[in-house]
Amino acid sequence: GSERAGGGAAEVRGGSAGKHAGKRRETRRSEPRQAMLSVAVPVLRAARRVYRAKPSLRMTLQAAVPQGSTRRCHLSAGSRNRLRWDLSPDDIRRRTEELIQRVKRVYDSVGALDMDRVSYENTLRALADAKVTYTVERHVLDFPQYVSACRELRAASTEADKRLSDFDVEMSMREDVFQRLVVLQEKQLCDPKPEAKRLMEKVIKLGRRQGLHLSREIQQEIKSTSKLISELSIDFNKNLNEENSYLLFTEEELGGLAESYMRGLEKADDGRYKVSLEYPQYYPLMKRCFIPETRRKMEAAFQSRCKEENTSILERLISLRAKMAELLGFRTHADYVLEMNMARNTRNVSRFLGTLLLFHAEVKLYTKTEEQVLKMYSSYFNKSRWVPFFPPVISLIGCI
Repeated sequence: GSERAGGGAAEVRGGSAGKHAGKRRETRRSEPRQAMLSVAVPVLRAARRVYRAKPSLRMTLQAAVPQGSTRRCHLSAGSRNRLRWDLSPDDIRRRTEELIQRVKRVYDSVGALDMDRVSYENTLRALADAKVTYTVERHVLDFPQYVSACRELRAASTEADKRLSDFDVEMSMREDVFQRLVVLQEKQLCDPKPEAKRLMEKVIKLGRRQGLHLSREIQQEIKSTSKLISELSIDFNKNLNEENSYLLFTEEELGGLAESYMRGLEKADDGRYKVSLEYPQYYPLMKRCFIPETRRKMEAAFQSRCKEENTSILERLISLRAKMAELLGFRTHADYVLEMNMARNTRNVSRFLGTLLLFHAEVKLYTKTEEQVLKMYSSYFNKSRWVPFFPPVISLIGCI
């Protein structure tokens, strides 16, 4: 009887062990599915929130952050500031003037404050909200110059860009607003938000970079130079946007390109294909075409766009930027730019590059091997007409 009882108990234990083993196998099978679901569900929920969300852009410098604000983006401009595709040239001109007048009223109100009445609410936060609204709405007005197929609309957008760039210079040179910001910083008001303090420091630093702490004569010269630099920069980009030259290639010279790409090209009278220097045609050719001479011609033409028109503009910009740096007390334009970066000045950059030269002898040992590997890679590339996507891996293997 005891043997039968022991056998029965063993069978029960064996049966339960088998059930547990089966459950463990099922658990192992279901673990990948559960892991996929645990990743997919939050992603889908986040996508649904993004799809349903109506962004509203607002600069928040309040002392307390409202509950739930971390789950949505506070932007003061609202959905009405999204890109518009139905604007006419007259709409762009009208909205440009309205935007300028609206932002100017904010700056005027800040500049008219008594020095003892300045606060974060009526000074820093008012300027921050106006700046965010201005930035968002400005993109609606100057974006068509890059993408519109209508020449008149592109011209109106370019003029709006120039008008707003001049307005940027005017507002950045408001000495009355700058003085009130300095007074606000000197008060050292206790504000719990570090964003407000950082914004204050940066705005005042940008004001000094505009020469607002210098004499009126130097300020006027800086203002006129800044406007000229802005106008020349816009003309430089306008020439690139309006550039419409193309190169002619035979079908054999365009080897490696997809049929869909070839169907999108126009043909000349002699049967050759017209390839423009615009990005949708330039980048696929440089990436896929296996004819080196075709890529060389395309790259040379792309880097020489508007050479005649933009060379003179570039020369004037170089001299104007050097003049601006000298007026502000910098040795070179590079020092002026680097002040806002981690390097701070050209001396630190030169010191860093000098340390890199110490390793030049060691690096030179690998240069010849690297060159040989690249030549082998280029030879194989031209013979096989195959575009490998990981040449650095081949190069690394060659160095090893």
